[in-house]
Amino acid sequence: MFAQNLKFINMEKKILVIVDAQNDFIDGALGSDAAKACIANICEKIGNFKDGLIITTQDTHKTDYLSTKEGINLPVEHCIENTYGWGINHEVAVSIVSSVAMNNNEYKFVYKPTFGSTDLMTTIDSYTNGEEFTITFMGFCTDICVISNVLMTKA
Repeated sequence: MFAQNLKFINMEKKILVIVDAQNDFIDGALGSDAAKACIANICEKIGNFKDGLIITTQDTHKTDYLSTKEGINLPVEHCIENTYGWGINHEVAVSIVSSVAMNNNEYKFVYKPTFGSTDLMTTIDSYTNGEEFTITFMGFCTDICVISNVLMTKA
């Protein structure tokens, strides 16, 4: 798991981005015991987050994944759209629903067909509307997917 706070001046708006908390990265095709152990920390962070926007990204591939450039380099089918592995982890999803109901949060999701998401950047821009903000990233595949989105946001 990776959590990184980026601060933009006086932190008027708050955003929590949870990158790829999907079944395939936790207990599926690319899952691990270490990933499973992170779920409690992610849920705790969601539960303590108040008055902001929670965004989840979903790594999203089609059934032809193995013939794509990524699939050739990482030949493990994962996060195939509309499969169990593509779905957000149940505990994370329940935490988000609870946080929206109890902590005055908004929620949005973006599909992410590649490592970094331009749709995530659009969602952040739309929410902040040019105002200062604080953003926290956490999630899976930290050396590829999380860091790509952190760098895109910082840029």
